[in-house]
Amino acid sequence: MDKETKQIFEIILNKLDTIEKNQDGMQKDMYSMQKNIDSMQKAQNNMQKSIDATESSIDRMQVAQNSIIKRQELMEIRQDEIFELVKAIEHSNKVKTAEIDNLNLKVARIEGIITGIDELITN
Repeated sequence: MDKETKQIFEIILNKLDTIEKNQDGMQKDMYSMQKNIDSMQKAQNNMQKSIDATESSIDRMQVAQNSIIKRQELMEIRQDEIFELVKAIEHSNKVKTAEIDNLNLKVARIEGIITGIDELITN
């Protein structure tokens, strides 16, 4: 083999070595990217689990909130009933007071009549 042909083969072999090294580097990069993709998928799965747990918590809180609202509505109804009862008792007390005042007035009138009769009898 002549010198020139030998140099060409050496250049070709060097180029092939370089291509092979570059190919090995690309394979390592692809492997690394696959690992990153796997890691991102795991992170995405964990985030989805977290989102699901959060949604579940929100659902439970909404159920609790609805229960609290229902209890509040029932307490408001009960409070209205108690208020109406207090108003009725207050009215009843006013009526009884008026009746007692009327009786006191009648008793005073009768006392006046009796006193008048007593004065007529004693004179």
